Amino acid sequence: MKPLKLFLTLGLFLGCLLAMGASLEINHQAGTFKVVGDAIPLGSYSNLLIQYATANTVTVTVDTITLADSNNSGKVANAVSVTPDISAAVGANGPDASGLDSVSAWRSIWVISNGTTTAGLLSASQTAPTMPSGYTYKRRVGWVRNDASSNFITSIQRGGWVQKGTSSTNILSAGTATTATNIDVSAYIPPTASLYHAYLQGNAGTCYLTYAGQGPQVAVVKAPESAMGWVPCSTTQNIKYWVESGGNLDLYDQGGYFDNL
Repeated sequence: MKPLKLFLTLGLFLGCLLAMGASLEINHQAGTFKVVGDAIPLGSYSNLLIQYATANTVTVTVDTITLADSNNSGKVANAVSVTPDISAAVGANGPDASGLDSVSAWRSIWVISNGTTTAGLLSASQTAPTMPSGYTYKRRVGWVRNDASSNFITSIQRGGWVQKGTSSTNILSAGTATTATNIDVSAYIPPTASLYHAYLQGNAGTCYLTYAGQGPQVAVVKAPESAMGWVPCSTTQNIKYWVESGGNLDLYDQGGYFDNL
């Protein structure tokens, strides 16, 4: 970045902080910063990629990511490449507690740092993993799910977009609710998902996927039509459907969701 452009960018950033009643403390030696006063969002990232590696591990790579501690101090980590293992000993690059290698459960994925070393961490917590000794900076970057054999389900994630390598699974058979009704999809998307990829097959009448009452509709099919689409979650790990009187539909999981990182 050219010096003048960098100066103007920093000036604008600091001006926004001052307008918010906040200021920025920079520790050049440690490579950290802290927002003093009103908090600003921490946790930006660039080129985040998470992939299934083995039944117990995932690989996490990211060019640049901002981590934060409980005091709103930030740490920028560059060229991150970690492979947390749920079967490893509790601690950095492993689980944050014993017994996490259980069946049919979501585990959050974290990038953590002690200020010098960057590592991965797996946790049952959505917001507050138990940090290894000396590690204070953290950032949740995704989720992984154990199957019925306690093996990780294959998946790939770029940014917030995730595709699991699971076959199309029937999650609702011949649904007949005539008012907007929640479908629990917690087995297919994690708590922070905001969009869900679904396929619906109309068996009779006119059938709808929706997210707000009985409208607006996200997808509409008339038997024997079918459709595939991205559905906003109505509540945590739920989507809504309804059919006109006399209608019924089947709904299938397509393995995709968007994680609200």
